[in-house]
Amino acid sequence: MTTDATTNTPAPAEPGGHGCACGGGCGGEALETAPARGDLGLVAVEATRPQPPTGHPAGPAAAPGDLDARTLSPAIRRDTLVAAVLNLTPGEQLVIASDHDPARLHGVLTEQLDGPPDWTYLQAGPELWRVQVGPGAN
Repeated sequence: MTTDATTNTPAPAEPGGHGCACGGGCGGEALETAPARGDLGLVAVEATRPQPPTGHPAGPAAAPGDLDARTLSPAIRRDTLVAAVLNLTPGEQLVIASDHDPARLHGVLTEQLDGPPDWTYLQAGPELWRVQVGPGAN
């Protein structure tokens, strides 16, 4: 039962109803005729998680552990790759996967490191380039 907020008295029932005050004109009957919880006619759907891509749509998958430049936004790609190499300690290396020859990255790293980085092509195209990179002996 609802109450009138101004007088704190029971609110009048809807015409011909029981006064549920739902505003839908049900007359309170909806409370009495609502389907049981399991009888709502809903269809069970199995939820599945999206699976990570198995490779870049334009080419083969990078090896596990590679820093795949193809997955990085172009707006942050170069800075992310440079930072990853600059954060390596001498002797550490990482593998960068790309859909093109990352030779320009070599030039940027040479400037940032004040000398050439360790740079070994593991795979050279045509669809995937993989380069093992380290900070060098600078």
